[in-house]
Amino acid sequence: MTNTVQKLYSEFRSAIEHSPDSTLDFFTQNSILLKNIKSFQIGFELDLYIQLAWQHLNALYKKNRFNDTADNAIKYLQIVDGEIERLNLYSLKGNWYFGLLLMRL
Repeated sequence: MTNTVQKLYSEFRSAIEHSPDSTLDFFTQNSILLKNIKSFQIGFELDLYIQLAWQHLNALYKKNRFNDTADNAIKYLQIVDGEIERLNLYSLKGNWYFGLLLMRL
């Protein structure tokens, strides 16, 4: 999964525009890849995944799609929390992670 997460992250960060609409378009275009990511080999790729998840949730929130934001936050957190525990990487519970928690509410 490292290559997939790193590739998606690089592609997202290299985009010219990061408006809510373009962000949501990116996540729609890559939804199959993102939905198939369930585990990670190293903390670095999990950290990138957390950042991507936050970008997705933030775009949904900015478009006033509050139910979608909360629903997706719960899905992301199930994966992230499980992997943080499995990999014993509690240090990843930083700003990006807490952003996911806030979007869950």
